[in-house]
Amino acid sequence: MLLSAGKLITLLEEVKEDQKTQRRLLTSVYNNQKRLMERTLTDQAAFDDSVFPLLNEDSLQRENRKLQEETYFKQMQHYLSCIGGENGDDVLKRMLRKITGNELALKYSLQGKNKNKAAFDQLALYKVICRAVQTSDVAGNMTEKGIEKVVSRWFSGASGRHGGRAKRQKPAPQQDAAIEINRHSGDETDVADD
Repeated sequence: MLLSAGKLITLLEEVKEDQKTQRRLLTSVYNNQKRLMERTLTDQAAFDDSVFPLLNEDSLQRENRKLQEETYFKQMQHYLSCIGGENGDDVLKRMLRKITGNELALKYSLQGKNKNKAAFDQLALYKVICRAVQTSDVAGNMTEKGIEKVVSRWFSGASGRHGGRAKRQKPAPQQDAAIEINRHSGDETDVADD
């Protein structure tokens, strides 16, 4: 089946129009991607080392107030969702480590029920963390209960981080000396037990 010259020209013009449309779409996708990358870099620069980790109650409350603003909340959510990790638990722990200094973490628990600690789940910061986890590529399938469990464990473990656990487990210096003296004298009993 041979096409007439007129039909062939019409088909070529249609192909040419299709190519122009595809070129416009590709340019649009490229420009959107470029803007998104620029925004991501701006968001990351806005939150990096100048803001985090939050080291005291004043800085935490200041961030909490800023998060009441929708634009700031969305920027923070995007920033946190880019932190990444190997799985949902890891992503969440990395977010918490990035955001909260250990001294501040010692003053909070998830619901504030233990030892006169403040409730972290009442803060806008908790809400933005939950949203960021749920929009993360790696942790997006984490349930609310799963998030609560990890956050609760993370705060309850604050006293053991940065050498806290080792300090609690290390015996007192005079007890070490007494045990050592007894070992040298052949007596196996622990002086501290007397």
